[in-house]
Amino acid sequence: MTRLALLAACCIVVALGVGSFVSAQDPAAPPGSLHLTQAQRLDQPSTGFSPAPYTIDPDPRSPDAPGGSWTDVSLPHASPYLRLKRAMRPSESLTPTTLTWYRLQTGQLAQISGPRYLYIPRWKAAGRIAVYADARLLYQSNSNLYSTPSNEPLWIPLDNYGDASPPTTVTIRIQHLRGLDSALSTVWVGTADALSWRYQWRSWLQNRLPLTSSAAFLAIGVFVLFVWRRHRSETLYLLFTLTSIAVYIRSLRYYVGPDWVPLDDAWFNWADVNARFVIIYLAHRILEQLHG
Repeated sequence: MTRLALLAACCIVVALGVGSFVSAQDPAAPPGSLHLTQAQRLDQPSTGFSPAPYTIDPDPRSPDAPGGSWTDVSLPHASPYLRLKRAMRPSESLTPTTLTWYRLQTGQLAQISGPRYLYIPRWKAAGRIAVYADARLLYQSNSNLYSTPSNEPLWIPLDNYGDASPPTTVTIRIQHLRGLDSALSTVWVGTADALSWRYQWRSWLQNRLPLTSSAAFLAIGVFVLFVWRRHRSETLYLLFTLTSIAVYIRSLRYYVGPDWVPLDDAWFNWADVNARFVIIYLAHRILEQLHG
């Protein structure tokens, strides 16, 4: 048992070390990439969740551009959290929301031959994200409000063919529940050779590894359930199975992915919150079984 504990501790240390290496902010970006740590930010009050427009005007002097006072911010950046006075259930048309825009200058991208990609290690908001290259929409998420995949990095092609002209401005649109915090990490742009290893490592550490370990724990729980059917007097087996199910449900928000989940937001949030208390209760019952 002691050896297993030491092995698990070593695996955790190695994973943390690799994660720190991957997420380290290099003082100089590798050849073929740009590391964007400065942006302009704009907040606009809105109501409900609206689809991202297919085109925008990136020129701040244009009357068609997002209007308001842009402020310079450093990335990563997080908006302040404002506690709501009362609980509010999300509604696509009535909920008070905020449109948060980030504008990043990518003029130096012209020095990098295509194809080029945009890599966002992390973003967080109770809402949805859209990404524009100059005026055209490149990507928009379709995830549930409460199952926003903050652990899922984004990998977006900036051009559809090798000779496409690179964008001079990248605009990120995040529409989220008003009063709840939102955040955006630093952003990378460049070639696949320069950036794909970062995306693959971070996706594996933040998303695939938790999914694999949680699914393995659930599979063991299912196996233990069949053992319990043969030994009904041993309730410890049943408690272990229920714990594996509760842990899997609790961890869903970390790896559901950017696609829409066919479950109402209120039910998803209810299952996520209550799974925490179920885990605490089952852990207490298991300790009672082990130690009397």
